[in-house]
Amino acid sequence: MLDQKKTVNTTKIQAGDQPNFSEPKSNVGWDDTYCVQCGRKVGANPWYVEVIEGGSIRLQNGSEYDVQSDAGYMGCWAVGNECAKAFAPNLLFKMANYGKAGA
Repeated sequence: MLDQKKTVNTTKIQAGDQPNFSEPKSNVGWDDTYCVQCGRKVGANPWYVEVIEGGSIRLQNGSEYDVQSDAGYMGCWAVGNECAKAFAPNLLFKMANYGKAGA
């Protein structure tokens, strides 16, 4: 039998890519925050990504215009700790740091 190696995808989700926009899992309540990538409930201090222009992820503080007034602004979406590993680190931020330079 041939030795088959698993192919591991090491490419991180980058600015301009789209998250999965998963539906919340059945055990996620109306007042729970869920992960945009997998739909599972997230903990008390999740990571976030900012989404614009029809679903593209942007670098926080990386835009040359006031993104919140743009018609394509879709807000900040939570990302769970496990799913955060799939994102380029420069896309993720904690809500307490939202809007701060270098967050």
